[in-house]
Parts: sequence; C-alpha cells; structure tokens
Amino acid sequence: MALFVCAPFLGPTLGPLIGGFVAESKGWRWTQWVILFFTVAFLSPAFFMSETYRKQILQRRAKRQGNGTELRRTETAASRASRAAQGMQALLMNTIGRPVHMLVTEPIIGLFSLYVAFIFAMQYAFFAAYPWVFSTTYGFSLGAQGLTFLGLGVGCVLGFTTICASNIWFDKPRAQRWRERQQLDQEAAAQSNQGVLEAGGPKPARTAPPPEFVLSIAFPGSVVLPAALFMFAWTARPSVHWIVPIIAETLFGTSNLLIFMACALYLANTYGPMYGASAMAACSLLRYVLGAVFPLFILQMYKALGTGWATSLLGFVSVVMGLVPWGFVRWGERLRGMSKYPCEG
Repeated sequence: MALFVCAPFLGPTLGPLIGGFVAESKGWRWTQWVILFFTVAFLSPAFFMSETYRKQILQRRAKRQGNGTELRRTETAASRASRAAQGMQALLMNTIGRPVHMLVTEPIIGLFSLYVAFIFAMQYAFFAAYPWVFSTTYGFSLGAQGLTFLGLGVGCVLGFTTICASNIWFDKPRAQRWRERQQLDQEAAAQSNQGVLEAGGPKPARTAPPPEFVLSIAFPGSVVLPAALFMFAWTARPSVHWIVPIIAETLFGTSNLLIFMACALYLANTYGPMYGASAMAACSLLRYVLGAVFPLFILQMYKALGTGWATSLLGFVSVVMGLVPWGFVRWGERLRGMSKYPCEG
C-alpha cells in the first residue's frame, strides 16, 4: 500500500532530474523522446503478464474445462449476468456516477479529498514554481533547476520509510493492545452479567480498531506541511544558502506522503471493500482536477506576490486544511453514522 501511495509522488519528482539536462543539451523536443523510450521499456513487459482478475480467470477456466450440459447452462447464465452488469449504464454508474455522488454527498470523502487534492495540486504547481524561484533567486541553469527536485524525491523516500516504520513499531502494537483491551472488557462484562445476556441482546464485538486509528500518521504531516511551506517562503532568498529551501522541499514531500497515506487507509477502512474503491476514485478525481488547474496560475501568482507571500498564502490554507484529520478523530464516528453508504467501524 505504501508503494502504491508513493508512486504518484515520487515518480514526477524524478522526471525533472533527467528532463532538465536533456532539454539543456538536446532541446525540449528530446524530453518527449525520452518519455517515449521509457514508456516502451516499462509497458512492453505488460503484454507477457498473466491475468490477475479473479472473475476473468474463473471464466476462462470454465470455458476450457466445461463440456457438460450443466456447466454450459452455468456458463450461459454467467455470461448473461456479465453482459448485464457490464452494460453502459451500469458501467457509467459504477465508474463515474457513484464516485461523483459520494464526493458531493459524503462529508468524509469531500473533506479528505479536498485536503489531499490541495496538497497534491501544490506539488504539481511547484513543478512550475521551483524552477522559476531557483533561477531568479540563485541563478540556477536549466539542468541545475531539475536537481532542485531532489528535495521532493528525498522527502518521498523519507515519508515511505516513516510509514513502514510506523506500521511495524507503532500501529501494529497499538492495534494489538486495543484488541487485548477489547477482550478484557468483554470478559469483564460477561462476568458482571454472570453469563446472562442483556435485555437488548449481546452487543456485537468489534474485531478491528475504528478507522480513526490510521489517522495517526497524518497528525505530524498536518503540522510539518505548513511549517515547510513557511520555511521555503522566507528562506528562498539570495542571502540564505539554497540548501535551506531544498530542506523545506524535503519536509514538504515527507508530510505530503504521510497525509495521503492516511487518507487512503481511512477511506478504505471506512467504506470497506464494496465502496472503498469508489471513495478512492472520488478522491483521485478531485486530486487530478486540481493538479491540472494549479499550474495554470501558479507562476502568475509567484510573479505578482513574490516567493515569500505566494508560498505563505499556500501555507495559510494548509493550516486550515490541516484541521481535517484532527476533526475526524473527534467527529468521525458521528459522520459515519450519517453516511448514506455502509461504513465500517
């Protein structure tokens, strides 16, 4: 899961490292050729991979082995059901309609998606802003401007390492202690009732911690993120060494990944296997919409306000948005109870 979350953040930071020197030495058209070369190299193995979709595997197996009348009848019913499920209306509803509906009607999805979309859009906006800042402030060449994204890349790696370490040494032991407390509470309740069930019947035992357990990794991220933005805002100046704003980039990349990981886990744990994918699709929809919009105006904003106040403006917004995970700890259970979709916990 951590690798899945890390990919859309780490990948774009590696492109400018190569693209800057390619554009400087061979011209901007060669940056497109490099993308084509990498695309062919990475996509070619996909043609030799085996099918992993369980439903498709079973259908192919039944087609190879099915010679009996009963099996042919089963295949006919299965194919008929498959055609009905894959109709255009059902396809549009499941892939577009449901995520959009969840985005506008579910406060949990709407708020967390807006928060994650904002920080995701900031990263894409910085792909345009960082070269301008380091070229105008420190006189970096085109190739050196690409190297400035090493800060974001290192931040993503640190975020990935932090997530893995937190899962091993913090989250799992904490979840185990929670289960032990649940077991002790159930035993104490059984002894106090002396084996007699309450009038309303036994309360169902919770087998997993509530979804808010996974928000712990978002707490440091929500604090470090605005701090990193303010640090970059007021240290990116000729009188301060360029490594200082690069360090701010690293902190931004780390906190960015922590927040996004918490969001992905929280939505998956809240809406379960049935609606979790739609919740993540809703989050991705808003994330990439804002990611496409922010770079359209970020340079104009930096040129008009200057590096300090333009980045500080983003920092002020991130302070407000950073209250989202903290609010879910307080009101998450109530919001899940108001949901129109089945929720876990």
